Amino acid sequence: MREIIDIIYIRIRQFFAFIGFAVVILIAVFLLKLDYFGRAVADRLLANAAIPTRGEMPVTSGQVPFSSADIQIVGGRGEGLSCSLPPDISKLAFPIAAGRSEIGLEMRQACAMHDFCYRHGAATYGYTQADCDFTLQEQAFQLCYFIERARDEGRINDNRSKCIRDARLVTLGVRIGGSDSFRSVSQNVEALSAGLDDEIGVDGRASTYFEYDPYPIRSQSYTAYRIADAPNSDGKLGQRKRVYEFSVRPSGVFVSVAPNSAQLWQKSILPGNPAYIVGAPIVAEARHNGQTEDWFVWWQRRSLGETGGRLIGIAPGRATTVDWRCLYFSGMSGSMRDASTSCRSADMAFFAAELGNGRNSGDAYFSEILPSHLGRITDDILWLSALQTHNCRRDGSNGLCFLDMAVSITSGESMQPQWPIRVFDEISPIYLGKPQYEDTPYRNFVSHPQILNPSSKNDPTLVWSRRDERFESISLVRRLGIRRHKDRPEYSAAVPRGSMVLDDDYETDDPSFVIGRNSKSPLMVGFQRVGGSENPDQLRLAEWHVPVMENKAERSRLAEIPVDFSKCSVHLDKTWLARPPIVSSISEENSAVILSRANSIRKGDAPRTLEIGLLIIATDGSCSDFKSLAGIPLDHFILAGSPENQNEQRVEILRKTPILAGDLDGDGQIEILFPAVGGSNNTIDLARISHDFRLLSLL
Repeated sequence: MREIIDIIYIRIRQFFAFIGFAVVILIAVFLLKLDYFGRAVADRLLANAAIPTRGEMPVTSGQVPFSSADIQIVGGRGEGLSCSLPPDISKLAFPIAAGRSEIGLEMRQACAMHDFCYRHGAATYGYTQADCDFTLQEQAFQLCYFIERARDEGRINDNRSKCIRDARLVTLGVRIGGSDSFRSVSQNVEALSAGLDDEIGVDGRASTYFEYDPYPIRSQSYTAYRIADAPNSDGKLGQRKRVYEFSVRPSGVFVSVAPNSAQLWQKSILPGNPAYIVGAPIVAEARHNGQTEDWFVWWQRRSLGETGGRLIGIAPGRATTVDWRCLYFSGMSGSMRDASTSCRSADMAFFAAELGNGRNSGDAYFSEILPSHLGRITDDILWLSALQTHNCRRDGSNGLCFLDMAVSITSGESMQPQWPIRVFDEISPIYLGKPQYEDTPYRNFVSHPQILNPSSKNDPTLVWSRRDERFESISLVRRLGIRRHKDRPEYSAAVPRGSMVLDDDYETDDPSFVIGRNSKSPLMVGFQRVGGSENPDQLRLAEWHVPVMENKAERSRLAEIPVDFSKCSVHLDKTWLARPPIVSSISEENSAVILSRANSIRKGDAPRTLEIGLLIIATDGSCSDFKSLAGIPLDHFILAGSPENQNEQRVEILRKTPILAGDLDGDGQIEILFPAVGGSNNTIDLARISHDFRLLSLL
């Protein structure tokens, strides 16, 4: 009997050993043929995902400035923006076909949006992981038009094309393996983490506020904050500012202002119009009657399936009840409006403009807009910029065009044609008699362009970064001067001003920003990991001293700019980047980098606290010592009517609300602010940057 039992035991062990060996073999075969089996699984699970029928670039994700001041917001959390795959998995799953690039280059625009969504989507827009993942798939499908150039009457030729199947496999990968990377605003994120007590920078494990999506159509409700002229400022237009809160839903937008919102609330409702996508405005500047003023400007696109739309705007500082009424009426047909209200006066603080493409089209073929007024405030003109998301010349070429838009604020309701400006440089050359050709135009839409104004003698300069070959360690910066032809606007162009390669600009680090955008020698700066297992969360400031802008129509090669760590030796902990830093220009040569982070609750009844940090960087690369204000209690952030779980709600409100910075009273000092919360309409002043660049607590 004992022998029989031993034999059965041995047979069972052999059976399970065989099963284990077979499983290992199957896993090995699956991994070695991951490109085949992975696509087979992805094709089956995601077979019914709709393939877009339009040949347009996906929207460009990135910072949305909250005021008209010279500010930049860095939202990468020190983790870079890329299709981050382990090299071995990338080679197995996405072997490079002839004439194609690595998946990290081809899908980078969609992956950048996906990274922002995982890090900030929950806090800013209420997105889920599924929202982020399926947005990635939709945008990856759109990229396939430009990667394969395989079209048949506006449709991708083959539903089984390699690019489409790559997009499905990328989506399947993040659906299966992305749960640990997605950041929720829920407290459960902390509960699952070890060592919760006595911890600094607890926001690093959770979603924090950052506006990155120009069309958050998946969101049922979100809040955006702007700093602009105070309403009815009694002849002191542009000196006093206020914080405005925009509550956005698919049905419309409510606007309130701190500290006194009661009067404005009644007249600041923008109803949803079925003809347009509802969203939050940008803030731009213009000059009217000799005074510089802020304008809220909405780009109202008809749908994500077509690029046509209109601009509407209002100047909150001098807007009257009639102006706000016209904003309200702008969503209605003429027969539904109040017959006593006219919205066509040239002196109104309201306008509505349809935008055309030159003389012939009512569609200017662009997606999102950005303010581009730096250094050029013009009478009754708003300056805006936009990259064109379609082929701009319709002549067989694929060269890039953008719009340098001059929009009249005194036109009432009107049609305002805009001429596309052709880009030509080393990457997109022009040859006489041949269509303009750019090898990989889709790589221009991964980040928003910066507008520089290096000299009053030149028109502004368009600058943006992109990744090409050796993309893991270098970036390419295009610099183009806007050359406007006054008499023949159709001949306007963007001419090369010397493009550059930034050495040691790693894709795993944060997006770079610019110090001194209005100076003659702007400086490129980025947060970069120190490296090594001993300092996995330590960051340093990487700087690239760019050469002076050149007015040359041709250059034979790109200038290589080495990284410099010597001028600014400040090291920061990565926890300072969970909440997006604000880079604010405080003089022609100096910019303030404002950082913040929340500290965890310690053992006992000690409250959570918020820290504010400050670093001053000059255009020569030198910087101040890093200063911080610690111990701002979070009990300031919820006032009357708080529930029993006050700490949890305070942290959730903190994560879902941004820190803002601006000169609200016109004294030349920058206030660091937390917008109105709870049942109060009062914005909390946390700290101030004094004239001598010191950080002063206001609590």
